[in-house]
Parts: sequence; C-alpha cells; structure tokens
Amino acid sequence: MAYEEPSENTQGIIEKIRNIIKEEKAVIGQYQAGVGWEYSGEDISNETKALNKELDNDDFQVIKCNVLHLVNNGTIHNRTGHLLIIPLFGSANFGPDEPVLRYHHIIQTRTIYGQNLDLIIVALKKK
Repeated sequence: MAYEEPSENTQGIIEKIRNIIKEEKAVIGQYQAGVGWEYSGEDISNETKALNKELDNDDFQVIKCNVLHLVNNGTIHNRTGHLLIIPLFGSANFGPDEPVLRYHHIIQTRTIYGQNLDLIIVALKKK
C-alpha cells in the first residue's frame, strides 16, 4: 500500500500528537543550536507507538517514528530509503514549487525549508 492519504485512525493519532505539542505536554529534548529538538515523553511515546502499528502494512515495516521541531530548515537524512513526512505545525516545502504534502513519502535525503516546523518523521523499510 502506498502512503497517499492517512486513514481516519491515522488522522486521529496525528491530531492527538498535534494537541500534545499545542498543549505543551510534550517533553522537549536537548536543543541542538540552530537545528531544533526531538519531542518525547509518555504521551508522545504512546501515540508514536500507535502510529507505528497503524502505518505498518504489507509493503512497508515501520522502523522508527520521531516527532521533531526544526528551527530553520533542515536536512532529512533517509537511511532506510523510505521516509514518511507528516507536517504538524509550520509551513514547509522542499523547494519553491514543492510544498510538503500532509502525508509526504520521500525516497532520498532531502532539505526541508521553513521556520519553526513540527514534523513527524517515520522511517520505513520495504518488505
């Protein structure tokens, strides 16, 4: 199954993660100057585990799911060959004519542009 549109269950999990961040219930990890941080904590962990289960399918295995805040642009390294980028907050794009879709599957390392971006990054492995 290709990752084109999130299911209702997936949308619900994404919305829960969005609310955890908005309500400032997420733990903010170590700040990397000029880069950003990873969100963590029990609430985020529970929802990313649920998201892992939801996104695992016949074609792809979920390897890891992170929720990140990027201060100003960032390079998204793709070590597994397949990443799913799910924007939460902020306006992100991969270039002037390529906005980040609400469910963006990439197959290479990419630079993402935007300020104060909150993103879910899901590393996938082709089965």
